[in-house]
Amino acid sequence: MLPPKESLPKKVSEFHRVQVELEYLPEDSAASCPISHDDIMEYIRAESADLDAAKAERLKFIRTARVENARYWLWTYNEAAGSECYIFVRERAGGETYLALTNMYGLSPDQYLLAYHHLSP
Repeated sequence: MLPPKESLPKKVSEFHRVQVELEYLPEDSAASCPISHDDIMEYIRAESADLDAAKAERLKFIRTARVENARYWLWTYNEAAGSECYIFVRERAGGETYLALTNMYGLSPDQYLLAYHHLSP
């Protein structure tokens, strides 16, 4: 169960205090993601500090989640310099997709996905 919206923080970095366990999608796998592995790697090559040196073996699938009317797929990516990032795909009802690579902010996967669901348009 999701916490009440009015109780959620206004900054991603403050979600570490939120206790949440998100529902998994029926097919909890990267294979069910609407964006291909190749397209995710292309995005990582454009957005990570590794740029063209990005390696697929540094990308690790973590989980799926359903939050209200959106479906999520979450990975971690370890940059060559040692920084670890989250990469997520969001699919809203109607099929609109969004792909992002960001700092982990010290959040668990569930806290992170709830934060971005709650704070992003």
